[in-house]
Amino acid sequence: MRSWFHSEARQQPVDQTSIDAMKTWNIHAVRVPLNEECWLGVNGTPSGPAYQQGIKDYVDLLVATAST
Repeated sequence: MRSWFHSEARQQPVDQTSIDAMKTWNIHAVRVPLNEECWLGVNGTPSGPAYQQGIKDYVDLLVATAST
C-alpha cells in the first residue's frame, strides 16, 4: 500500500519503493518534515493520531530498511 505525506510544495510517496530508490543514491540520512497542524489535529488531513501513526510507520520502515 502506498502512503503519501503532504507538504506545502508537493506530495511525497512513503513506501518501500521510494526507500529502495533512495538507497541507490547511497544516502546516509533522511529528513522527515512534520506538519504541526496535522500533528496536532488542527486544520490538517490526515490529522492527529492517523498522521502520527503514518510518521511512525514511515520511520519504522526506514529503520528496518537501513539495517538490511
